[in-house]
Amino acid sequence: MFDLITIQNILALYEQASGQQLNKEKTTIFFSKAVNEDTKSEITSFLGVPEVKEYEKYLGLSTVVGRNKKASLIYIKERIWSKLQGWKEKLLFQAGREILLKAVVQAIRTFTMSCFKLPVELCNEVESLIRKFFWGENESYAWQSILKARKVTAAGMLWRVGNGECIQLYDDNWLPGGTSSRILSPRVDELKNSMVACLMDSASGGWNNFLVDQYFFPFEAQRIKEILLYATRQEDCLTLSRTKGCDYSVKSGYQLSDV
Repeated sequence: MFDLITIQNILALYEQASGQQLNKEKTTIFFSKAVNEDTKSEITSFLGVPEVKEYEKYLGLSTVVGRNKKASLIYIKERIWSKLQGWKEKLLFQAGREILLKAVVQAIRTFTMSCFKLPVELCNEVESLIRKFFWGENESYAWQSILKARKVTAAGMLWRVGNGECIQLYDDNWLPGGTSSRILSPRVDELKNSMVACLMDSASGGWNNFLVDQYFFPFEAQRIKEILLYATRQEDCLTLSRTKGCDYSVKSGYQLSDV
């Protein structure tokens, strides 16, 4: 009870200094399961405030979030779903949908996120609802086209070797010229799961010709050694193969899709 008396004295001091007063009619107290009934009764009588048996909300937010955070915050998804159900996406242009999503839906979760960290799974489910509303249920062809273009672009990407630290030796496309951009030579245990950087000689700043000649077919070893390395190591970067200037365009996308 000493702690309660101290808290009460602090609140009384605040009331005298600020001229504001605690409204006990709007004040409640919540106990954990470990608190026995006698202690609960003693504390509520001393403070003069009622006990809260179940979770309640204040300013639209849960006052208590248990271990199952998704279950405690699922109301966010339900509120967003009810909003989206009330809107007719077929009657709105995409610009109108975007305005509604930013002005209303995003505000719902942003307000909650100012106090709580939302579970990743809940965020993914909310993103799914927003995505379906924005693209429209009958516009899956547009979304599928975007996904297909992503696959086509990924298949035509070629790594430009810099420091070699981001490029998988056997699994990435990084050999310019020729019919295959990937290593065709048999995999060896010494280089298993290695990056291209393992083939570089830090002392000379060039390729380790001994390793290259030892583990790769002669024609691939030659292609590797023809790749010029920067005097000052730069980061690896992705470019588009089979395209002029290595830049993406609609024309290059169609060219890659025909390969």
